[in-house]
Amino acid sequence: MDKKNAYLPNLDILRFLAALAVVGTHYGYVGPHWGVTGYAPPTGILENFLRVGWIGVPIFFAMSGFLIPYVTKNSDPFSYGFARALRLLPGFWVCMTISFLFLTLLNDSYSGSFMTWFANLFMLPEILGQVHVDGVYWTLVFEFIFYGWAGIFIAFGVFHKHILKISALWLLFISIKFFILKDSSFGQLFILSLGSAFIVGMVLWSIYEKGISLLAVAILIGATIQLSFNLQIVSTQTYLPTPPLPLSLAVTTGLSIFVVSVVAAAIFLPQIKFGTNQLYTLGAISYPLYLLHQEIGYTIFRRFAYLGQPLILITGTTLFILVLSFMINKTVERPSRKLLQPYADQLSSLLQSGVKKVLNTPFFPIKNK
Repeated sequence: MDKKNAYLPNLDILRFLAALAVVGTHYGYVGPHWGVTGYAPPTGILENFLRVGWIGVPIFFAMSGFLIPYVTKNSDPFSYGFARALRLLPGFWVCMTISFLFLTLLNDSYSGSFMTWFANLFMLPEILGQVHVDGVYWTLVFEFIFYGWAGIFIAFGVFHKHILKISALWLLFISIKFFILKDSSFGQLFILSLGSAFIVGMVLWSIYEKGISLLAVAILIGATIQLSFNLQIVSTQTYLPTPPLPLSLAVTTGLSIFVVSVVAAAIFLPQIKFGTNQLYTLGAISYPLYLLHQEIGYTIFRRFAYLGQPLILITGTTLFILVLSFMINKTVERPSRKLLQPYADQLSSLLQSGVKKVLNTPFFPIKNK
């Protein structure tokens, strides 16, 4: 079954809610426990709820696992690569620059330099001996690695046709490394820690596009199980001064099933038909919201901690970041894509033609069926 790439507004709602969940865990749990907000963390049920807000990250990854094959059915590797770059880089550069300036001007303890900013332009500042301007950028590294692997498979014309085989082999590799070898080498290259979330999305795309099969169900169950073990490690949060005890496997299994369920529900349940423009905007601002919220929020909280009103501070800061995110999407992300897309299309076409002439073969297929 070959379905057209209809807009799926449910995914934009889920993307926005996942971003808010991450904001909640940083503002209500990680920041206070890290001692960078100037106010104490909540206690009881609210603390336990905010602690697991990081579940938004594997939800992001699962959605990417679905959306990349969903939007690239008729893409060559060049147009795919330019589309990903135009979608992510302009917003990232602006948000990273704003965060850097914010920290430099308002955070007395920040030790970043021009070289820190420059190294972050490429999302791998460690190569130049620098650190991320904002700690949340580690997830973008995983996203770009996944995009890179997807681009390679698209180039060879196997991504869509053999996506279940690719998913099965990737899951097998992750599981062998985790359960048998207990080895984390090449962990970033193969996204060992949360690759199972991407696999969930890839399998859901296969079910959506080609229908359910025994192999798809088996891989989906296996990825859900693997993700539950990975989430247990994530739950240790060893970067905190006093790391919490890891969540039980029963809890992380529930969280893993939750990730699969909400992403599947957003895909397969009837799509919301009203307010789609507003829902698209919610999904669009989720990216700058995610990029901006952490270090800017922590800096604001420390600056105004003397007010003794953490709830007002959190609410006001969240609204400020939301408005700033909307402005960046409206004035930077959308206009830059509209301006640069024609040039990207032309360059992609030239590169595609050049490769075909050199190789005298459709090595980079325009369509993947």
